[in-house]
Order: sequence, then structure tokens, then C-alpha cells
Amino acid sequence: MKKFTKLLVCSFLTLCFGMSASAQTSADSATVTFQVDMNNVTTAFATPEVNGTFNEWCGNCWAMSDADGDNVWDFTTLLAPGSYEYKFSADLWSIQESLDSNLSCVTTTIDTSLASGYASNRSFDVVASDLTLDVVPWNGCASAVVSGCTDATANNYDASATSDDGSCMYDVTFTVDLSCESFTPGYVAATGPSDGWSCGTYALTDGDANGVWEGTFSMPAGTFEYIYCADGWAQSEAADLLASGTASGDWSCTPATDYFSFANRLITVGAITTTDTWGTCSACVTGTPGCTDSTATNYDPAAT
Repeated sequence: MKKFTKLLVCSFLTLCFGMSASAQTSADSATVTFQVDMNNVTTAFATPEVNGTFNEWCGNCWAMSDADGDNVWDFTTLLAPGSYEYKFSADLWSIQESLDSNLSCVTTTIDTSLASGYASNRSFDVVASDLTLDVVPWNGCASAVVSGCTDATANNYDASATSDDGSCMYDVTFTVDLSCESFTPGYVAATGPSDGWSCGTYALTDGDANGVWEGTFSMPAGTFEYIYCADGWAQSEAADLLASGTASGDWSCTPATDYFSFANRLITVGAITTTDTWGTCSACVTGTPGCTDSTATNYDPAAT
């Protein structure tokens, strides 16, 4: 039940300007915005409204609006400093909130005029600055904000988080095929501006000695620019990538380029695995290419 008997007639200031007389005359008035989420309201309604001690629980004189159509309604007014109680209703009290007195956002006030003996309303204080009240669900309180990583694909995903704080980290697996190269490196690394071109921070391994080097690293969201190097810069694919792009016109794997002095790889960090080939955007092909299916009309017995 609401705290006070509703009034069907409002003051001129309340009706015409959507604010209380005290707010109109106080030099210290602050802008206050009310917000209510009506998405879970099953009873039919047309227009929610704000009613409280600031407008004598007047009914629909503080009608709310929903400009973006998301069913989260708002109303903004001026209020003088003070403590206020309120609740949401709709269509001139056709429906109103029934607030559980145990809710953390509800204030219980003794009111012997009511059958329950008390009123359960929302409340807030205006001090001196503008105030935007939390979006609250009809009959409920705003959910507590839990900061954390909200991306389920991240390796530090927090299922309890309700607000992403930018802390998400992703396992990125780098793989680079050197089986077409004539040298055998002692180690290979992905390196770029973010690690100061260290040629060591993101070191890869080739455990099965098949010429494909790989390594998995936890990385923050964003982009990662890099090339591959080997053995403390004894070898680098920098010149090969530039030459390959220039000759083929294929810069698909090296979008970080000026087309004449450097051509670097670039990825958007996520839970991904790269499939790179040293010095080129094309796959490494060894042996003699051709059709190896003997049932095909273009079968090539020399193809390996």
C-alpha cells in the first residue's frame, strides 16, 4: 500500500511543470532522475508514474517516459534538499508497487491509517548535487554491481560478474610453420611493439620436431602486432614478409604495413590459434603439388 491517500487534484506547479513548489523556489534545488524497469510487469499498463512525498502522491502528474522503447521508464525533475519517500504506480494508481519491507531499498514507516500499520516505500536524500537514481525493477531493488570479466571465452571469466571491468585475459596460441625454411632455429618467438621487440617474451617450441613452432600465452583484450624472429634476431621474417607482400600483393596477414619498409602481422586478441607460415601469408607446401587421387581424371603420379 502507498503511504498516503492519493490526491486526484495536484497543485498548479506540480501539474504544469512536473516539479514541487519547494523545488521551484529553492536556489539549492537539484535535478533528480527516477528510473524503473517495467519489463517484468505482467499486468497491462500504459504509463508509469512517480508518486511520493514530493508531489503529495498526486497520481499521474509525474508521468514517466520511455524514449528508446526498452521499457525502462524515466522522469526528471527538480527537488529541494531533503529526505523523500516514493514508489512507482501506473495509469493514475491503476496499479502500484507492493514493496516487500524486507528489501534493502525499502524504508518502512509507521502509518496507523493503513491496515498493516506501516508503509513500505522507496527513499532517497537530496543534498546539493544532481542525482540519478538506479534503474530498479518494479517491486524490486537494483542488482548489486559485481565487477569482473564477463566474456565467457576469456580464461578468467567470472560468472558472477555483472559489469565488465576490462580485466579479461585470453589464451592465444601462436603457431608458425618453418618446414619450408632452410635453417633450423634453436628457438622461435613472436615479438612486436608490446614486448619491445624482445624476441624472447613469447618464445615458442617445436616439441614434435615437425617444423611447426607453437606457444600459448595469456593476453589482454585488444590488438597484438608482431612478427616472428629466431635465435635472438639471428633470423627474422621481417624482410621476407615485406618481399612476399610486394611480389604477390597479398597483405592479408600483414595489415600493419606501409607497403615499402615494413609489413607486420596483426591479430585481435581472443581465444584463438594462429596458423602462420614463416615469411609469407601463404601455406607452406613441400614436395611436388598435384592431384594424388588415382581415380581422378587429372591424377598426377609424380605428385607428393
